[in-house]
Amino acid sequence: MHPLLDMDDPTVLKRWLAVLRVATGGVFVYMSTGHLLAGVATADGFQKMISGFSKTDPLQPYTTVMVPIVLGAPGFFGPLFVFGMLAAGLGLMLGLRTPIALIGAVWLSLNNLLMGFGAGGVHHSINTLMLVIELGFLWTGAWRSYSLDSALLTARAAGAWRRAVAGLGG
Repeated sequence: MHPLLDMDDPTVLKRWLAVLRVATGGVFVYMSTGHLLAGVATADGFQKMISGFSKTDPLQPYTTVMVPIVLGAPGFFGPLFVFGMLAAGLGLMLGLRTPIALIGAVWLSLNNLLMGFGAGGVHHSINTLMLVIELGFLWTGAWRSYSLDSALLTARAAGAWRRAVAGLGG
C-alpha cells in the first residue's frame, strides 16, 4: 500500500482530514465569491435569489417562517449571507476559530438545503455533503489537524506551563 493511503497511520489520517477541512472551506470561499460577483450581497440581489428559491419549495412550513424574516431586511441578510460564507470558508481553510466557522457553516448549509429547492439537485447534493462533513468535524474534533487553532492553543499551553514551572504564575 502506498504510504499516503495508509489510514492506519495517524499522521496520514490527520493530513487527509486537514485536506478535507481546507477543501470544505474552499467550497465556501468559491461559492461566496460567486454570490458576491452576482450581486447577492446587495438588497436587490439577495431578494431576487431568495424569492426565486422559495417559489418551488416543498418545505413551506420552514420557508413560510424564514422568507419573511430574511426578506424583511435584505440589506442586512444579503451581506450577512455572502460574507458569512466567506468568513466560514476562510476560517475552515486556515483552521482559525474553527469551531465558530463550523457552526456558521452548519447554519449556512442547513438553511441553503432547506430553502434552496429551486436551485436543483446539485445544490441539494452539495449542501447535504457539506452538512455531513461539517457535523462530522464538529462532532469529532477532527478539524484540529494542522490548524492555526491547534498551533496557537499548543503555543499558549506551552507558554503557560513554562510560566508555571518558572514560578511566574499562569
